[in-house]
Amino acid sequence: MTNRIKAVFNSLTRVLEKLSIEKKLILSNILLLAVPVVVLGVILIQNVKSSEEADALRSAQEEVRRAEINIGKNIEVCSRAAQMIINNRYFLSFASIEQDYTAEDLIWFKSGALSNIQSISSVNPDIYSIRIFLNNPLILEMWGIIYNEKWIIDEKWREEVIKANGTYYWRFSHPYKSADSAMSAGSSEDVVSLSIDINYPEKRHQGILEINMLSKVFFSDMYNNSYEDSFYCLISEDEEFVCDSESTFMAKFNMNTKALQSQLKINTKGKEGNFTFKHNGKDMTVVYSRIDMIDACLYRISSANIMVNRLDKVRNYILLGIGMGIIILSFMVYFIISILMKKLKKIIGFMRKVQDGDLDIDIPVYGNDEMGELSYHFRKMMVKVKKLITVIVQKQIAVKEAELKALQSQINKHFIYNVLEAVNMLAESHHEYEISEIITSLGRLMRYNMNWDKQYVMLEEEIENTKNYVNLMNARYGNLFTLELDIDAPLLKHEVLRMLVQPIVENAVVHGFEKKGQGGLISISACIRDNAMFVIISDNGTGMDKETLGKLRRDIEPGNAGEHYQGGRTGIGLKNVNTRIKLFYGKDYGLMIESEEDSFSSVTMKLPYNLNSAWDEVIV
Repeated sequence: MTNRIKAVFNSLTRVLEKLSIEKKLILSNILLLAVPVVVLGVILIQNVKSSEEADALRSAQEEVRRAEINIGKNIEVCSRAAQMIINNRYFLSFASIEQDYTAEDLIWFKSGALSNIQSISSVNPDIYSIRIFLNNPLILEMWGIIYNEKWIIDEKWREEVIKANGTYYWRFSHPYKSADSAMSAGSSEDVVSLSIDINYPEKRHQGILEINMLSKVFFSDMYNNSYEDSFYCLISEDEEFVCDSESTFMAKFNMNTKALQSQLKINTKGKEGNFTFKHNGKDMTVVYSRIDMIDACLYRISSANIMVNRLDKVRNYILLGIGMGIIILSFMVYFIISILMKKLKKIIGFMRKVQDGDLDIDIPVYGNDEMGELSYHFRKMMVKVKKLITVIVQKQIAVKEAELKALQSQINKHFIYNVLEAVNMLAESHHEYEISEIITSLGRLMRYNMNWDKQYVMLEEEIENTKNYVNLMNARYGNLFTLELDIDAPLLKHEVLRMLVQPIVENAVVHGFEKKGQGGLISISACIRDNAMFVIISDNGTGMDKETLGKLRRDIEPGNAGEHYQGGRTGIGLKNVNTRIKLFYGKDYGLMIESEEDSFSSVTMKLPYNLNSAWDEVIV
């Protein structure tokens, strides 16, 4: 995959390289315009989509709440009717007594208690029927309300009602069986039934009360066929699935009730919520809410097709606007760049003449814009080029002369080394070992100082060179100087810039002891502190007063011209060392000078260090 991306990228690069700058500018400007516009368009489409989805979800949730409220009202109607009958103790007592009733008792019962039950049905027109099935064999059936329980003795739901022991038992969307037709299933409509066991007054089963309401009334929203892009269904705790079998939505999307019921049960989490699923490749949105009063969950299933179609139209309009905007802007960019490129092409043409060797040209492009400025500077450049050609020729001559002098200097350097070596051998042959030692130190000092093939050396090489210098000074002044070293072996292996230590020691000899007229102690130590290496070079010479010390500290800083005072060149060597340290290591490093008149001078050199094996030994 990575190789393929690289190949595509390389191909595009090659194609772009072949394009002229005019086409590259046009293409880049179009891309700079198109990319933000497309990104904004995508963001706008996404925002519209999110807004539409949120509005659709809120609308669906409100419809579910509305449907839930309507169902709750119908539940309340049926429950209230059932409660009024159960609380009619006189009616239940009369109906439960097993005795022969006189005609006068029956007339009184029918015109009184039974009339009250009939009025409940008439006051609540949504109730389809009220039926009471009694197990009293002596009670006369009053068809329409009072029935013998034998008519439902074989019904499975009767046992469930008795098990409920006085609590409500609901059945949803089942065919209404009319007792007037011997309880046989006819062509009557589906009903929702509320049933309750009658166990008054002797706390034993006396019969069953049944309140019926038409399903299309109880679930009015569910049976509304005006919904073409949504439909309602209900799943009870007993896995009873209730829906409008004639729903246009189900027919339109060819939904299987068993598969749908399984899908809904799997995704239902909690009392209410929403989720989406795919059916035959189409997105379906489900909003649900649990109705605790009937131990069931109400679902509203809708298709996202209409919303998708609406979003497609909005997207198409946005994309059309983006496309038209990019085309118009592209023509404008092309027109502007073409005007600019005319001047640039003229300048390029004259540059080609210069390439062919014609230096006496004048570009006829003027103006205050960048092209005019470019032509102006090109004319000025040609004037300088002519002057530089003359200078270059002169420099080539000077370089040749310098090379010859450098070669001669190199020859002289080796000549000096060879002469010193011959003198050394002659001194040894005459047993002048002191002279031999001095010549050896001088030779080593000269080799070290004149060999600049590398900028960095180990600290021990610097110390060795300093020893050679002190040996020469002792030979000159009669062993007046003592060099004391306090440097751990691992630090001697650390790399530093060459020629850092000897100039400072030389400064101590010249200015610390010469004026004093006597020798002294020069000590060199090194340590690690605060993530840096410090090399301290101190002497017990004449020192400096505060004013002189202040001037020296200022003069050794890079950028300061420095001063010649005390009749000599006190700060030149120190300035050179300090400048080189800051140049190679950074401004955080350099020299720190301390001194006290007629007492001492100390130069502390702060250098960086690396955590290599040598440093590990020092730290341990």
